[in-house]
Amino acid sequence: MRGVLAFSLSILFSLTGFSQARIIEEAKYTEALKRAGEVTYSKPYRVKQNTEHCALENCVWGPLYRSINEIVPGGAMRSSFIDTQRGENEPSSVWVFIGNKRYVNRRNSGWQIEPDAKSSKPVDQKTELLSAEYRDLGMSRLAGKMVVVFQKATKFRLTYNGISNNGSQTITTWIDDAGMLLKQEFLSESSASGSTRIEMLYERDESIVIEDPIMPMIDPPAAFTLAGQGKPITRDEFWDHMRRSQAATRDKSFRTTVTIQHSDTPDGQWELYSSWVCDYVFPDRSHVLYTHRIRNEIVRIGKSVFSREPNTHWVRTEEEQPRLISSPAGIFGYPPEAQFLLTESDMVDDTTATLIRVVSKSKFGKANGKDTQMTNYWLDKGGILVRKESIYFNESSASGSPKWTRQLETYEYNSDIRVEPPIH
Repeated sequence: MRGVLAFSLSILFSLTGFSQARIIEEAKYTEALKRAGEVTYSKPYRVKQNTEHCALENCVWGPLYRSINEIVPGGAMRSSFIDTQRGENEPSSVWVFIGNKRYVNRRNSGWQIEPDAKSSKPVDQKTELLSAEYRDLGMSRLAGKMVVVFQKATKFRLTYNGISNNGSQTITTWIDDAGMLLKQEFLSESSASGSTRIEMLYERDESIVIEDPIMPMIDPPAAFTLAGQGKPITRDEFWDHMRRSQAATRDKSFRTTVTIQHSDTPDGQWELYSSWVCDYVFPDRSHVLYTHRIRNEIVRIGKSVFSREPNTHWVRTEEEQPRLISSPAGIFGYPPEAQFLLTESDMVDDTTATLIRVVSKSKFGKANGKDTQMTNYWLDKGGILVRKESIYFNESSASGSPKWTRQLETYEYNSDIRVEPPIH
């Protein structure tokens, strides 16, 4: 593996023309990077990181992950993680750090407060520095800019729980003529695990703004007062009900009937805005028929999409990825201040059901204003979700726009539901 590192460095020198490379003192290297850090970290900036790995034998660089970190001086950072090893091209998880608050959104499941990491069993780890060399590689050109390049090369011995392995690391840093970090590359080699290469690209962006993704609740309108509306339960108890419904209907086909209504007041005078019926067949088949306003029809089977407007022929297109079906009782993300109440005896279509009511407050993706949301979940005597009602109160609605929206969904589970291609 030393050959891998030496070969990579020789290529680096030859391609960038580091003929002026010279050994420098540690203090000069440290001062140069300190000044670049002060310039870079003084205003909002972005770091795009790409990490690759190769094995001990037959080294072929392969992807591990990419990340995009946006930092605002003062203690705010947004970090997006892309698992390139699994073929991902878009972030699967996003973290936001503001002061001592941490939030996470994993696979679009909704924002949650990230709990403090559990203390792990202490490990016996020691690093012994064997050698360190600091280099000024002189001037070069990168991304159309003249840059000065510095390099730190170390060799060390890492002892972990009594097992020792030798390793080395070379850090190359490019600093532009304004004194800002432009790029860093970390090339590490371990006699135990192979080689890792990390590339970090820096860019200043003063438009970066990082806000709390979960807004604190404020007093909801009177219609959302929960006094006397059920027994308080915890978030975990709510999730337990949803998981039991998922388990009872796992992989079972179902039909969803949806209506969306608007109103200026919550007095029950709702106006129908949109409606549709959709059949779902696991893992990736669906058939939706819109029944109000628009009358389109769409069938999805794997990557194939069949669509038509009224009085037209079916048109087939292909998507890059199939849309996988999820259970109606999937886990829902709610802010930490959300309230959960359970009523064990409620009625749905003249049948006794369990009602769980959730009141929460969040931005719902709007640039201004904050919405209050009340969601009712009805579960039948078998614990299966059969109806869901979501009511939104928008405090920032423009004059003349409805402030209330109600979405009602009913679920019918039937293994006989089929979704077939309308054309071949």
